[in-house]
Amino acid sequence: EGLERMTNQPSLLILLGLIHVNREEFKPAIVCFEKVEQSLKDHVNAVGSVPVFYFWYGVACERDGQFDRAIELFEKHLAVYPKAHNALNYVAYMWAEKSVHLVKAREYAQRALKLEPDNPAYLDTLGWIEYRTGDLVKAKEYVGRALKQMPDDATVLDHMGDILLALKRERGAIGCWQRSNR
Repeated sequence: EGLERMTNQPSLLILLGLIHVNREEFKPAIVCFEKVEQSLKDHVNAVGSVPVFYFWYGVACERDGQFDRAIELFEKHLAVYPKAHNALNYVAYMWAEKSVHLVKAREYAQRALKLEPDNPAYLDTLGWIEYRTGDLVKAKEYVGRALKQMPDDATVLDHMGDILLALKRERGAIGCWQRSNR
């Protein structure tokens, strides 16, 4: 209703985009964020000054399968907010999942952990990067630390299962995978 009265109002479009992301409606979220970006393209600093804009726009694009566009948006977010540990971790994990840019992914994950040293999601990300690069000892250490804080997290359990299998510890791997499927 607000948008009917104030067509293309950036703050309302951002809010609507966030609502769509929260409801896992990523295409409509992207449409809202694109309208914001278009309406403010002559005011680059205006878009960048909204802390959530590029981050959630990137999330919507990533969840919609637009990997490269998501990375561009997260990088824009990080250019304005270089200490945005959530964005650093998000990008690092995206790269780790695809086994690309692993050196830069490690750097981003380490930066995120420097800002939030005990964050289990960030520990898991760094562990997953170490797994992807073949350092299974470090991988097990980081994912193990994450698992202590989130013992029932399906993703962390799945990662530990993969690491244990690579270490030839099949029984432990199977146990982790079984727990991850509860």
